[in-house]
Amino acid sequence: MHDAVLEAIKKADRDRRSANRHGSEEPDELEGKNAGAMLRLSEALEENDDVQNVYSNFDIDEKEMEALAS
Repeated sequence: MHDAVLEAIKKADRDRRSANRHGSEEPDELEGKNAGAMLRLSEALEENDDVQNVYSNFDIDEKEMEALAS
């Protein structure tokens, strides 16, 4: 019985860890208002002294970046 309980706990932990993986490996393409909002959010997080690390998985086209900069 002890082995069955131990195995169930190990399986639950593996399932929990695999469910906590973030997003896909392909970046999300952002444009327009979403791109601008994500850039502002990222910048605000990076400037916050209480935030140690900022990770993201998005991509903004070069032309879109130029449009946001103007």
